[in-house]
Amino acid sequence: MRTISFSLLVLLLGAACSEERQILNRIEGTFETMEFVVTDDTTGNVLFTASPTFQFAECDGDSNGSGGRCEVTIIDSAGVSYNYMYQLTVADQGPNFINFRLPNLPGNEDTDLTRALSGVLTIELRDEELNILTDTDSRVIQDAIQGSKSYQVSIVAIKR
Repeated sequence: MRTISFSLLVLLLGAACSEERQILNRIEGTFETMEFVVTDDTTGNVLFTASPTFQFAECDGDSNGSGGRCEVTIIDSAGVSYNYMYQLTVADQGPNFINFRLPNLPGNEDTDLTRALSGVLTIELRDEELNILTDTDSRVIQDAIQGSKSYQVSIVAIKR
């Protein structure tokens, strides 16, 4: 009985690791933004739009799984690069959804774009499309984006 239980545990851990590895392989590469919209929760008004490029570097699944970080460079439309270290975890919604954690950046990189991307976002991967959304609850942060402290972020990007 113990042998069966141990084998089942090893099988489940292997499946979880391979699922993370598959996600890391799918997200690696460059994604061009098709839509990036930040809206005020209370009024529905568009606060700003952007068109950054996301460059996800190759990531070691072992490092990511043990709390390590992976590299992503975000380049805004003016060509300014923001280098982040992110961590992926498989989200409750299923294997195509990822929790994506980006840290808050220091004040010298404090822009509407970096504020919109800081914290935890949910990524959905569909074939070559990347959808990034805030949680269903409104996003409230200490720093406002154009006067609004409660906003939603919606991003659609296509892999090059």
